[in-house]
Amino acid sequence: MRFRLLILFTLFGWAAMAQKPTTDTIPVSVQEAFSKEYPDSKIKFWEHIGSNYIATTKIDGQAAKTTISAQGEWVETTFETSENELPGRITNYINNNFSGYEPKLTQYTESKNNGAFYYVTINKKGTGETAAELFFDASGSFLKKNEFHPINATLSSSAQQEAVRKEKEDREKKEYDERRAKLLAMDRTISESAMPGKVKDNFRKKFPKGVIAKWDSLDNTYTAHFTQDEMPIKADFGLNADWQATYEDVSTGEISRPVDQYIETNYPALKVKFAERVTRRDKNNYFYVELNGKAKKGETPPVTKLTFDKSGNLTKTEEPKVTEEVAEEEPAKKEEGPDRFEQKVSKEDAVPAEVDADAPIDPSELPSPITSFVSNYKGYKVSKAYFGDHEEGANTYKVEIKKEGVGQKGYPLYFDDQGKYISGELPKMDKKNTAKADEPVEREEKVSVGTSTPSRAPAPKKAKGKNAYQDPGAIDEVPDNVKKNFTRKFPKAVDPFWSVDEQTFTVEFSMNEMKNTVLFSADGQAQVTRTEMDPGMLMNPINRYIDDKFKGYKVRYAEKVTRKDRKNHFYVEIYSKKRGASPPETQLYFDTSGRLMQNPPE
Repeated sequence: MRFRLLILFTLFGWAAMAQKPTTDTIPVSVQEAFSKEYPDSKIKFWEHIGSNYIATTKIDGQAAKTTISAQGEWVETTFETSENELPGRITNYINNNFSGYEPKLTQYTESKNNGAFYYVTINKKGTGETAAELFFDASGSFLKKNEFHPINATLSSSAQQEAVRKEKEDREKKEYDERRAKLLAMDRTISESAMPGKVKDNFRKKFPKGVIAKWDSLDNTYTAHFTQDEMPIKADFGLNADWQATYEDVSTGEISRPVDQYIETNYPALKVKFAERVTRRDKNNYFYVELNGKAKKGETPPVTKLTFDKSGNLTKTEEPKVTEEVAEEEPAKKEEGPDRFEQKVSKEDAVPAEVDADAPIDPSELPSPITSFVSNYKGYKVSKAYFGDHEEGANTYKVEIKKEGVGQKGYPLYFDDQGKYISGELPKMDKKNTAKADEPVEREEKVSVGTSTPSRAPAPKKAKGKNAYQDPGAIDEVPDNVKKNFTRKFPKAVDPFWSVDEQTFTVEFSMNEMKNTVLFSADGQAQVTRTEMDPGMLMNPINRYIDDKFKGYKVRYAEKVTRKDRKNHFYVEIYSKKRGASPPETQLYFDTSGRLMQNPPE
């Protein structure tokens, strides 16, 4: 009798724990939470277990169970999977580590608190008992094991066996990292037509203003590279076509204040090389930051990698390995002589600042904006030139100019790596015949040595005086509809200069202090628009590519190219003043997401 009562109480207990309520009895907040997560899915039935509600449903055609808390918050979703759907890394791991065992239950779970992971139970072949639970991350890497029965003697807890296991695990991780590095280096691009329709539909719902640059795939994840509001963004979509995470490049000013304060306090000598904001489906959002340290000439700067949660709390640190040779040493004092800039920067009522120069260079190697600037001072020539560091920033040209003859005074001038004047005492000159010292130096036409393509930096038309006549070029040969469309599209254009080539009409002008070049067809439609950019405004992916592939090179000129056929891109000219640099100058093309274009549009 007692036994029968125990069975009845147990059955009643199970019934109380796992109810199958009707939709009418489910709180509205719970139903709304499910609809928000999976608007296109229908619910077969609900279960009420503990304080949570579980919906049995189909998501993108796959059977699933979604757990919603009583407060109306999504907790997790578990998908039924088969052994054949497991990543190869999981099946290999089971075969190599659990000989004689086989998977019994396999599931893929997306959890608010634990992220995405695989759950696998294994049992010994020929038995029905579950020997262990295994957990793997979304890429198939082993996380942990819950063992119910002794697996076999080969997995003992002895120190020797643990060392063997650890060695094998490290070897597998190294092999995986090497394979992954090769995969990352490969072109994994997927054409738009080959992409699953559900993934593209979900992308459009999530990012209605996104402009796709390309799709690629890795580890059962589809990644969209796109721009939105002219910002480069990446987004991951999983096996079920659901959005997983969004990666956005951010400037230091966009990082949360706690992150900035942590870096300023703990890494005051390092500079932020790269910062990324990651928004995840499981709400575990975070910031990822890379900091560059100082390095000797010719060496790659050490990188410190930091990860912060959405509140700005540090969660992970990867410090660079420092060897004895790379260890920081006290800098050697420079000796007086030809490597020291002899003059001092002097300004009225200012403390003289003595600045060390790095490398003397031949005056003929100076950028043309500097030589043009110096030519404004009649009778003065460059007597000495250096390229090094300056109190206002790195990579600065230091030039001494003076007139020929004994006892002539030298004037030290400082220019940035683009040839723009920074500071220095200027000789007195006739202002009627020369430009003001603080006026921007006009850029001359340059020819790239690295490739056969000449520089696209426009050569502006110079005029003397503010009200001097501006040559409009071949404006009389330009059709009225072309001129009308130009005026409508660029109402603030300054000093347009027209040129005509058969049935194409090109106009060069300034707008917002930037040079622009637009090519019109005979019907008045703008075909290509090239807008000069401040090199400091280039996308982070472009800057990273140049830093990694062209160490020591600087950006001389950059422009954004907008085309009627929507093959928009960025054009960048870079150069190096290092001796033996090959090539000393070259041109690069990047798509709108900041990726290098191997075949740029003509």
